[in-house]
Amino acid sequence: MLAAPSFAFLPLLDLTPSGWSSGSSSRPLSQRFWQAEPQRGAHGWTCTSVFGCTTAAASACALVTACSRESGRAPRGHRRRGCGCIVRLASEDGEPKYPWSFTGRVRFRPAFVSAPSGPVTEGVQVLSLFGITVGGSVCLEYDTSPVGPYLEVVQMAAVVFSERLWTLALWGCRLMVSDATADSANGDVWGVPSECRDISFEAGGPPGVVTDAQGRLRIGDWGGMTFADAGAETWGQLPIWWTPTLKALWAPLSPWRDESKGGSLPLRRLRLSASALRLRWAPVGDGVDSFGGLTAGGKGAFGGPQAESFRVPLPFVVEVDGVLIEIGEIFDGL
Repeated sequence: MLAAPSFAFLPLLDLTPSGWSSGSSSRPLSQRFWQAEPQRGAHGWTCTSVFGCTTAAASACALVTACSRESGRAPRGHRRRGCGCIVRLASEDGEPKYPWSFTGRVRFRPAFVSAPSGPVTEGVQVLSLFGITVGGSVCLEYDTSPVGPYLEVVQMAAVVFSERLWTLALWGCRLMVSDATADSANGDVWGVPSECRDISFEAGGPPGVVTDAQGRLRIGDWGGMTFADAGAETWGQLPIWWTPTLKALWAPLSPWRDESKGGSLPLRRLRLSASALRLRWAPVGDGVDSFGGLTAGGKGAFGGPQAESFRVPLPFVVEVDGVLIEIGEIFDGL
């Protein structure tokens, strides 16, 4: 990802293992309702995650996270909305649980971009060489989610380093969604700064993000993104750490820890699985994946949208079909 050699000789690389199963976690969210009594969480908290079911009739059910200080009893006052189908998940015997899940497909295109000046936030520094770092674009089509189907585009801005946990991440400065309910849930449930935009995924066109002066986004060459075999099982369960406030995905290891740095941002576990993965040669022309029409109106607590002076999309994409993204509980601070 850090270099751009000639990939013209590469055939399409399509990895579609059959018979690899991630177990019951590969089932859609709406089929995985169960209840468990709240257990003692990290840092002296008792936490229960509550949300409405995501059947077609109630895809806009509200998501609520109810937490109480450790008191020897479950939190009170859970709100019930939508169809009233409630789920409660919590850690049992120290094993992490993943209360929320999303399914669909995703495309990632890396890019060389100009590095933002200064730290992203306290204890999080940008890594660059001669003022250049690695960013890119991430486009996601969710078939199922706690709020139903929607589209999402993330502008990735830099590789960053945590001075507290001594680990690396790819930081997204801007996250845009196609649905107002998803936009509200991002902020209310996970604390993700996002914005609602006019987004469309089109079968033809260039395989990248095209923006206009009105802030609309068009993502092309999406017609072949459903490439997993019918009925293919998900595999992988790749662990990732996630700071929603920063929109940053971290390598899940910490060889050293400096408690004097940071610690105020919630850190969650993610788990990524997929049915099919491929690396594809897909160069784009000028104006594609530039995010040039989005210099105003952004929303973000840290760093905000980047007015990049330099951005060179690399001529290949990583595409995943049958993706399963599972979001876990808060387990640490960054």
